[in-house]
Amino acid sequence: MWGQVAVSCLCLSGPGLHSASLTLLFLMEWTNFLAKAQSNLRIARLAFENKECDPCVSRAYYAVFHAEIAALLFFTELRLEYWGHDFTQAEFNRRLIRERKIFASELVDIHNILAGRRDTADYGANRTSETVARRCLARAEIFVQAVQTTIEEKS
Repeated sequence: MWGQVAVSCLCLSGPGLHSASLTLLFLMEWTNFLAKAQSNLRIARLAFENKECDPCVSRAYYAVFHAEIAALLFFTELRLEYWGHDFTQAEFNRRLIRERKIFASELVDIHNILAGRRDTADYGANRTSETVARRCLARAEIFVQAVQTTIEEKS
């Protein structure tokens, strides 16, 4: 598993720091982000079912964002304290779609599409339509499912 390989390269010293616990920490880290993605997707579905289109779009975006982080943690050595939105999307596309071809190229634009819709939903004066919310939710479901399935196949 890629997360384990990256951890074995770390050299840390100090009381209580053991390679096994560091391995577990990094493994838990990607699982935590995947759980956040799944949670945001569930909330997006609930919001859509209740005709709350703005929160649906916002949560759909964050489902994709957290899925990107989970995939980067699982498949690469990249470890950050802060995951910037543009950086995360760019690294996911560069490392996992273009270079390593782990994910299909159909996923390339989903982050940017949802980011624009989220900005409008969160900060715009107009309300998001049901049609737009449905499309955003569908895109997020495709993205999160692709990440989850690919991680499960590689575990």
